[in-house]
Amino acid sequence: MTESCPLCGSELQKDNLNKVDLDSGYAIIGEKFFYVTPTEGKILYALVNAHPRFISTLFILESMYTIEADWPQSKTIEVYLSRIRKKIVGSGYFIQNNFGIGYRIAKGERDEQPPRSDWRNR
Repeated sequence: MTESCPLCGSELQKDNLNKVDLDSGYAIIGEKFFYVTPTEGKILYALVNAHPRFISTLFILESMYTIEADWPQSKTIEVYLSRIRKKIVGSGYFIQNNFGIGYRIAKGERDEQPPRSDWRNR
């Protein structure tokens, strides 16, 4: 079953990163419509525009703030990413973290991620 956009009534495409509207404060990812705070919207907008590439925390900060003195601590970005992850559950996309590289929005569900190789288990 496909959902309709509550704003325009058009059918939401399942396999599509549809839209992040920073002015209205909503996002459409896959088949899911949800509201975002201004900060969540900026982070999600950066992830969607970079899809399928990874982006660093530094890139996220640079896309959100013009003055370095305004930057929050990196843990703040992680908290916002956690909130966005919860909002996009069921959309057909998830936020993937690759330690030391950054974040990206990827197709699939979080539980479908391939197991990470662990050097300790070799």
